[in-house]
Amino acid sequence: MNDMQDFVGETRRKLRGKYPHPDAKDSLLYTFTELAEVADVLLRISNPNHKRARQMVDLKVRLREELGDVQLMLCTLANHFDIDLIEACADCCCDKLAKYGGTK
Repeated sequence: MNDMQDFVGETRRKLRGKYPHPDAKDSLLYTFTELAEVADVLLRISNPNHKRARQMVDLKVRLREELGDVQLMLCTLANHFDIDLIEACADCCCDKLAKYGGTK
């Protein structure tokens, strides 16, 4: 595992019984929920004159918070299966470079 996933796992352990620790299926569902919240912020950013956009003072701060929530849930999901997300992402990038003519 990487440092971020270790940190998420340790945080989850410290909060057990005080904050939800979803199983793998619920981790995926919560990830979708958090992605929808990212989409909501992006809609507000793309239309700053909309009344709902004006309700948020700093959309970039809100976007950062929501992306953090997405990352938390992805790490929680990956931790259920002992998958290192950095390694998985690096492998994916290398595969794309090889498939589309880039260099590794």
